[in-house]
Amino acid sequence: MASVPELRQMCEELSIDSQDLLIDEMKQMIRTKFDEIYKSSKMLGTSMFSKTLVRFITKEYDYLLRNKQGERKEWTDLNE
Repeated sequence: MASVPELRQMCEELSIDSQDLLIDEMKQMIRTKFDEIYKSSKMLGTSMFSKTLVRFITKEYDYLLRNKQGERKEWTDLNE
């Protein structure tokens, strides 16, 4: 589960105004915005997003990470 500061940081990263949002609203807005970005490209590089956002998306919403060869990767495998 992400902390409120982490949720706010992810919202800022995705250009979401989170000032008046509740925790559940922030989570949903992050998911919605990430889905919009994902739909525009079949493959996304994890370097496009913060490690916090990648961890949140993979743990909270069960997104899968795969490398170019199709091998499954975990968010913990990402470089700092």
